[in-house]
Amino acid sequence: MGPKPSTILAVLFAWVLALGVAPLSHAATDYDNKANRVVGLGTNTETLAAAKTLVSTDYKFQRLNPDSSNRNVDLPALANSMGLWFVITNTGSAGNLVVRDPAASTIVTVTPGNWAMVTCNATTWTLVAAGPASGTSDFGAAGIRADTITESTSGSNVTIGATGIHADLPAGRSSCTTALTATTNVTLANITGMSTTVDAGDRYAFRIRLYTTSTANGGLKLGFGGTATATSIIANIKTYNAATLNTPAQVTSLGALYGATVVTDFVEIDGTIVVNGAGTITLQAAQNASHADTTTVKVGSSMHFELMP
Repeated sequence: MGPKPSTILAVLFAWVLALGVAPLSHAATDYDNKANRVVGLGTNTETLAAAKTLVSTDYKFQRLNPDSSNRNVDLPALANSMGLWFVITNTGSAGNLVVRDPAASTIVTVTPGNWAMVTCNATTWTLVAAGPASGTSDFGAAGIRADTITESTSGSNVTIGATGIHADLPAGRSSCTTALTATTNVTLANITGMSTTVDAGDRYAFRIRLYTTSTANGGLKLGFGGTATATSIIANIKTYNAATLNTPAQVTSLGALYGATVVTDFVEIDGTIVVNGAGTITLQAAQNASHADTTTVKVGSSMHFELMP
């Protein structure tokens, strides 16, 4: 067994961010970079009786058994290795795989039951990641190496360090997972599942789609709760009774988004918000007028926040 596919994909993503990847239309002297990255994605399984020298056309996944002896695994010359990478797994029970660059300098020693990923940027071969061959752990202290990849991508909330790749998504999609019902109740309450986390100083575009039922007696009231605070907010709100559009509204208040005592079965809200205090934003609902009729926000309603420039 080798490293999980998710591990390899994440490592390749890290490599692209930190080392840079040249376009596929590079000069011929860089070899065929497209081939270096795509051709040879198969697996070579082999028991070694001597040292092994890899070439640029070899399979990217090398499962090698050193047969109880320490064996050198020498990487291809730099001249034709732009964009090239290998994942080398030690499948033996004894003996190490000593992975070396073309100058015979050791890059990493792969012990039994472990793997390592190395890449080339045309000037040097680099260790990107290493881990257990069991595939039970994507990353850890032996995973993405801080001394090899130290870049934190500004503005993308992706950090690459000793503990791996951390993608701190600033906001995202949420949906109603439990219907909210209100009867004789005008107090705003959180809609289960419809919450997102936002960061201070960021601007977000948001879109809300609600499937609702309300009568002309109880109506519908909506608002934003949570711990975040906003410098400004603006949103347009459209509500519908079947195919009929109720009176649209525009709001500039974080707390009270909408309130009307009308029949409503669908709501659209599109807006932007500038956050000055990080925290959560949670959509809330209630009746607009207290009545025995039931007002409902249904499961499947959705809210989407997206970070803006």
